[in-house]
Amino acid sequence: LNIDVYPDAYITHKLTGINGLSIAIDDYPFVLFSFRTAISLNDAEQRFLIGHELGHIQQGKLVCHTANGLLDTLNRSSEILGPMISDAIEVPLKRWCRQSEFNADRAGLICCEDMEVVESLLAKVNEKKSLSPYRIISELHDDHPLNKTRIERLKEYKKQFGLMDSAKLA
Repeated sequence: LNIDVYPDAYITHKLTGINGLSIAIDDYPFVLFSFRTAISLNDAEQRFLIGHELGHIQQGKLVCHTANGLLDTLNRSSEILGPMISDAIEVPLKRWCRQSEFNADRAGLICCEDMEVVESLLAKVNEKKSLSPYRIISELHDDHPLNKTRIERLKEYKKQFGLMDSAKLA
């Protein structure tokens, strides 16, 4: 990924499930991974997730993800102010977050070099919500795209740039 200085990485019990989080404090980025990520993913899946988080750092603008988290907290804690603010900025901010996820997924794919690994990892993360027509439309209000959409976008990316899985290169 052509990263000059790698951020510190920490394993934490504060994140649940299979999860990673890139944050920056005083322009110093670091990455948090859930304990479950550290113990339940194989090396290739970890390469994807580490690459994904490094992709977020490489994109910069981690403040947008922080603002999104604050907006979500405000929505949960204020019945009046939260919806007023979120109506004005939520859809564009969530769209930006989803695009950021697609870009970070590309970095993860570059690191693990195998689409089957990505599909395996996303199956482990698993979407708890059904893929009903309502759920597909409600993706517009989420900060993460559906796993199905993420896989479709990565396949388009591979095809557009002629990327092959490392196993097929051997």
